[in-house]
Amino acid sequence: MAARTCTTFQGPALDHLWSSTDLFRLLTRCMPSDLWAVDDVTRDWTKKTRMRLLRPVRASDWDRLRSYARRVRHLSSTSNAAILTDVFPTLSVSLPKMLFPNLHSLTWRHYGADFHYINLFLHPTVTKIVFRVSSDSEASILSALAADCPNLADISIETLAYYAKCVSDFVRGLPCARKISAHSLDGDVLEHLSHLSSLQSLALHQFSSPLTLSSANTGTTFTALRNLTLSYPDITDTTQFLGLFKDVPLHTANIDFDEFVTAAEIHDLYAALSAGLSHSSFRDLSMEVSCPDESEADLHLYLIPPRSVRLLFCFSGLTSLCLTCPMGFDLDNAAVEELACAWPQIETLQLSGLYPRHAPRATLACLQSFSRHCPRLCVLTFAIDATATPSVPVHPGTRLVQQHTLQKLDIVRSPLGSSTPISVARFLSALFPRLERIRTEREWDENDDEDELLEHGDAIRLHRRWKEVQALLPDVLAIREEGRLLAQEPSN
Repeated sequence: MAARTCTTFQGPALDHLWSSTDLFRLLTRCMPSDLWAVDDVTRDWTKKTRMRLLRPVRASDWDRLRSYARRVRHLSSTSNAAILTDVFPTLSVSLPKMLFPNLHSLTWRHYGADFHYINLFLHPTVTKIVFRVSSDSEASILSALAADCPNLADISIETLAYYAKCVSDFVRGLPCARKISAHSLDGDVLEHLSHLSSLQSLALHQFSSPLTLSSANTGTTFTALRNLTLSYPDITDTTQFLGLFKDVPLHTANIDFDEFVTAAEIHDLYAALSAGLSHSSFRDLSMEVSCPDESEADLHLYLIPPRSVRLLFCFSGLTSLCLTCPMGFDLDNAAVEELACAWPQIETLQLSGLYPRHAPRATLACLQSFSRHCPRLCVLTFAIDATATPSVPVHPGTRLVQQHTLQKLDIVRSPLGSSTPISVARFLSALFPRLERIRTEREWDENDDEDELLEHGDAIRLHRRWKEVQALLPDVLAIREEGRLLAQEPSN
């Protein structure tokens, strides 16, 4: 609208409108309507759009597109958006040179014979590129990509482990890489990256097997690294990789495993994080496990003890900590008091098990630790023993401390026993007046389904009791507020 009504803002408005666009949009909106035909077709049971040429391209056909192309900073083209197989040969012989003089970012998701038309858009101005390698022919582009785009700093390559060597050789030739996302990299390249002063973000799916790393690293490594993402690597390789870290100023780490990792392996991983990261800069740790249930596994091999959690106490500035392990954490009230004191800035805290089989030792009373020491906590996921409700929610020797930010409490599979929903609601509301939502492990299940009731009857009944607690929270809060106001009125 601004581009149409005011010449003062026309340039900036058009820059904004066309800064990020896709190739199909450019070809259909900025070239003559009689040049292309656009048909709806079905490919692999999916409806898609296909473009085809109706006549030869004339030099004047590019005039309008050229005026907009100079505004494009981020260009994408995907086979999901449109099938351009019939168009690419025409573009390869008619596309004006350097049509996109200000192009910085290119996302290319075409495969097979269409993949190689990426060369039409590999300008020296490109600093960010996203594409997928699925064949030897496509992988060959890596040999010349650094030369075609010498300023590349942000690279995301989707591929299989088979091409780790090709990708590793390519990454080694990038002197100013800031962000790298790849399936896997060789050990020597990881060591090379550890000394790259520009690297801010690293995302890997796996480590090349076997992972071999030198133990000769001295001094600070990964001096600019702020974000680390590891998706389903081997936990032993992960711990070994973290051994490269020396006072790394990491801000965020997301690590997911798809294996039944033991408590000892997790302990070693926590120890590596504690030893390798800057204690003052680390803010956000997410470590998830998604793996099949091993019901016969020895509980004591997988239950995380307090001594392992204490390894993370050094990160006093944590604002988000989401830890899921196979069978959960074995923490009592004293351990909860310790961790609440250790992380006073925490806003999101999740300590849970994928297949919990042990009775929680921490009781409802432990929640007072969070109300006293974690004033910013908004979301808490933690299993507790709620079979007994403290009569007065006050820590011995102190007054009641209310916490006014907690809104969501996920109690997973916390037993209620003989505790009544009203007594639990009164206790929770006294500590956390803004608490609105209580979740259980059955939150997203079909709890009214007959088959589910037969198989998971106890869990569903527990879920419903906790939902009673949730439903009572507003009424309990209103009664407490009414009592407070009455107490303030002067007596006659």
